[in-house]
Amino acid sequence: MHKHRFYIDYPQEKLDGELYKYKCAFCGIDTVTIDGMLENHSPTCEYRLEKENDANSDT
Repeated sequence: MHKHRFYIDYPQEKLDGELYKYKCAFCGIDTVTIDGMLENHSPTCEYRLEKENDANSDT
């Protein structure tokens, strides 16, 4: 299984009222909290589920 060190290719949206802060477009968790870690996305995040599925299919 190929595992990335950081996952930063997820779609992002600006946080409301913030100039330089962003969040995952799927789960809404801010990028600082995510910190490039797949497990920091919501367990139901579409991006996370897709990446976990891709990683599991590589085995």
